[in-house]
Amino acid sequence: MHVHRSLLTRQWKTEINIPSITWPAQYPDINLIETSWNVIKRCVQQNSANIENRQDLIAFVMKCWRELPLAYIRQLYDSIPRKIRSVIISKGYITKY
Repeated sequence: MHVHRSLLTRQWKTEINIPSITWPAQYPDINLIETSWNVIKRCVQQNSANIENRQDLIAFVMKCWRELPLAYIRQLYDSIPRKIRSVIISKGYITKY
């Protein structure tokens, strides 16, 4: 599987000589925002009675985001080397992350 497969993107990459790489089919999601999003979703779900419309939802998601503890963000950031090592060891396949 290759990422960025649109015709315009492929043409642009060819024009400026950017090679494509093979993307593993089971690429593990080690994106820190995904982990944070799960915490925010739980926060929203636990307080769903207070959400009546789209505007309330957006405001509440922003509130949950702002209230993520800095220590939590630091912990996620510090986990990056461990996650990358895990991906390398698994050769791009499934990891615990």
